[in-house]
Amino acid sequence: MTDFIFQHGAMVGGFVWDELIAAMKDQAGDGIRCLALDVPGCGTKRRIDPGALSFDDIVASQLADIDASGMSDAVLVGHSQGGTIVPRLVEARPDLFRKVVYIACLGPDPGQSVMEAAEAGDVPEDEPVAATTIMDRMIDMLCNDMDPPTARDFLARLGGGDAWPPSSYAERDWRYGHLKTVPSTYVFCEQDNCVPPEKQEKYLANLQAGKVVRIASGHQPMNSRPAELAELLLAEAA
Repeated sequence: MTDFIFQHGAMVGGFVWDELIAAMKDQAGDGIRCLALDVPGCGTKRRIDPGALSFDDIVASQLADIDASGMSDAVLVGHSQGGTIVPRLVEARPDLFRKVVYIACLGPDPGQSVMEAAEAGDVPEDEPVAATTIMDRMIDMLCNDMDPPTARDFLARLGGGDAWPPSSYAERDWRYGHLKTVPSTYVFCEQDNCVPPEKQEKYLANLQAGKVVRIASGHQPMNSRPAELAELLLAEAA
């Protein structure tokens, strides 16, 4: 039995892994167990007011869910902004994880906020942006490798109000040295318009990734090509 624990990124909840988990179970049957975590303010934790939570509180919430699941010796899988949580989980409880897999994950430089790392804010806040323009950007950033029905289904799930605590965007104390001792793989998404290749190269170095696997996908391979990603994750866990 292999345990997989999934940490989502921004604007979504643990539900973002549904297609991938279904594909993994199709391929591995009863040989795996899967846990999709929710950051406070997202998914099953949308009703939690994230405003007063520190970054350490977010980590503690995730660890409490892992402990409640009874999982151990797990493969920890992070996506996008989830790359900021994964190192803290490993640091706090290295006994829980035997391998880490990063999927187009952020790994900001120490002292750098997530927003600074992503170079966000290229559109002035006081300049109104049409809803159609925002949707066009979402399609380009997140759905560029999806067929129209898949893109529509994915985008329809982004309107649920999933929001990470503000502390996650203010945090600057990133620590990576301890990751050198943990087996890890970085899944490099070659067609990613959200975390473009040049940023992934930098982030995977910060995250001390021991291995890089490249796939021809956009930012959401768990939704655009779940069967391929499922096969990759099962192989990495073997």
